[in-house]
Amino acid sequence: MNVNVPWKFDGNDWFLVISMGVLLLVILMLPKRFPAALWIPLVMYSGLLAQTSDMVLAGVYDVYDFLDSQALEPTYAVAQFVLYPEMALLYCYFYEKWHVRGWKLGLYILVWVGFSTWYEWLSVQFHVLHYKGWILLYSVPVYLLVFLSLIFMYNWVSRLYEKRDMPPG
Repeated sequence: MNVNVPWKFDGNDWFLVISMGVLLLVILMLPKRFPAALWIPLVMYSGLLAQTSDMVLAGVYDVYDFLDSQALEPTYAVAQFVLYPEMALLYCYFYEKWHVRGWKLGLYILVWVGFSTWYEWLSVQFHVLHYKGWILLYSVPVYLLVFLSLIFMYNWVSRLYEKRDMPPG
C-alpha cells in the first residue's frame, strides 16, 4: 500500500528534525529546574508567539515562505510548537540558572539575538526559509522583542507560581 505524503521530506525537513532532536537531548540532559507549572505556560506562550509572528509576517505580509511550498507544511507546523518552545525553555533555563540581572541581562539577550539570527541564516542556507522582501537584518529587532517578552513572561509566571497556596510538586 502506497501512502501519498502531501509534501516531499528532504534536506530542509531533516534540518528541522535534527535541530529539534538536538535541542530535546540538551534539555533532557540538563538538571530539572522548572516545575510543570512554569514550563507549560512558557511552551504554550513561545509556540503561540512563533505561530502568530509567522502568520503575520509570512501570511499577511508575505515576506517569506517555509520549506518547499507556500502552504504550511507539517514539518514546519511541528517545528513551531517544538523547536521554538525548546529554544525558549533553554533561554529561560539559563536566565534563571545564572541569575542574569542588570547590565548582564542586556548582554544575555544580545547573545541570544545573535544566536537566533545565526540560526535563521543557517535555516536560509538549508532552504527552510525563503525570503521574499525580508532580509536577515530585519530579524534582529524581532528577536529582541521576542526575548524581552520571554523574560517578562517568565518573571510573571514565576511570581504567580511563588504566590500559589499549594505545596510544591
